[in-house]
Amino acid sequence: FLSQLISQKLNHSNYLTWKRQIVPFIKSHRLYGHIDGTTPAPPMYIDREVKKTVAGDQAAGAAAMSEIRFEYETITENNLEYEVWLAHDQSLVAYITSTLSEEVLGGIDDDLTALELWSTLATTYSQVSEACFLQLRRQFQDIKRGTRTVLEYLNEIKSVSDQLAAIGHSVSDKDKVQQALSGLGTNFDIFCTALEVLPVLPSFEDLKA
Repeated sequence: FLSQLISQKLNHSNYLTWKRQIVPFIKSHRLYGHIDGTTPAPPMYIDREVKKTVAGDQAAGAAAMSEIRFEYETITENNLEYEVWLAHDQSLVAYITSTLSEEVLGGIDDDLTALELWSTLATTYSQVSEACFLQLRRQFQDIKRGTRTVLEYLNEIKSVSDQLAAIGHSVSDKDKVQQALSGLGTNFDIFCTALEVLPVLPSFEDLKA
């Protein structure tokens, strides 16, 4: 079910987008504490004292036999609270793994708790996603028209903007327009100045038209 709600399975470059989709689902099922550490596992076993009735010593005579005393014995048993916690936790693990791509799933160990799985994914892929963002942002800021046609130039701006949006960093329409104007070149200085003094900049799509 969850995999149908997540538009992109986690891969090596879309961690931020994936996280933004899956966290609300986890919170809506009141399981977020399993991945942020605020709902730790209860003890697997608990000790319980059991009261036992012990009769008097037969060798001491009838009077002693009539005396009843109690002793307490400590027994260890399964903790039902842990079993409930484990059922919720492993259900969450199943939910999360259903949203992983095959390449990511192949690198995940078995028998992890939800917290261990979440921490592994964050450690492994958040840094990759951040590096990808920084690279694309630099690429976006460095786009120049050069000898290309204006349409080819604007199409590259759109392409890099779409790649940034795919990893969770949408580029505003205003930023796309400003980047387009700044990289057109000196031949378009008069055109750019005329647009920049307008009360409202044209949209990026209008600029392409």
